[in-house]
Amino acid sequence: MRIDTNAFSLGLVSEVPLKGGPLKQVVTQIQHSQTPALVSDEGEAGIAAELPEYPVRRRIVSGTISPAGQASEQVARTLSDVAGEWVVTLTENSISLQTTDYASRDDFCSRAGAIFAAVGRVAPPPVVDRVGLRYINRIEGEDIQNLEDFVNPRLMLLAGALGSGMALGHTISDSLIVIEPDDQLQIRTGLLPAGVTFSPGVEASSRESWTLDMDVFNGTGHIYFDAEGLVSLLRQYSEHAYSFFRWATSQALHDRYRREG
Repeated sequence: MRIDTNAFSLGLVSEVPLKGGPLKQVVTQIQHSQTPALVSDEGEAGIAAELPEYPVRRRIVSGTISPAGQASEQVARTLSDVAGEWVVTLTENSISLQTTDYASRDDFCSRAGAIFAAVGRVAPPPVVDRVGLRYINRIEGEDIQNLEDFVNPRLMLLAGALGSGMALGHTISDSLIVIEPDDQLQIRTGLLPAGVTFSPGVEASSRESWTLDMDVFNGTGHIYFDAEGLVSLLRQYSEHAYSFFRWATSQALHDRYRREG
């Protein structure tokens, strides 16, 4: 067993593929200045033509009501693969890519780069306000019994720390690490009961689970929309998140999922 109890530090760590492992979902979202052309029929058709690997096209309309009682309509366009494992979502103010079939940093960044390039050719937003990349990991089922072997004790909180006759309903930690003046890493961890999640956008487990939710982002705004520059930033953020994942988990966890892969 290898659990790093030293202080967390950033560094380039080689990826270890974990097929069938704890990673459940990866999402990147670029929030930008208002660009209505992205959700127009012409804009969506142009971007879809550039991205044939996402042939399933949908238009999603949602309504909201302001405190003053005024109704408004929000339109989103989604492009996905047939299996629904890769989904691109476009709104007037954001571009996102999410997957439940993450293979590697190179693959994810390549796909994101193709999407940004397509948007850049069809309807580029003038300014990017926020860039974020989020990794959601979950340990569940029989593996919950091995948390002390799988997870850095600095993240355990009260998990495994109660005496007989008591049960832990949940335990949650939320931390914000300032990496650089412009970049931050938000870490949410916790033991959650079945059906409970940190946020509405993340599907809850049907069983008790321990979650490691890592969100690296830049929220300073005024970044020019440039596909290569955005991909470079995502790659850097992926490296930061993976550094934390390797610090937060043990070799025993990696061996467990490699054997099952």
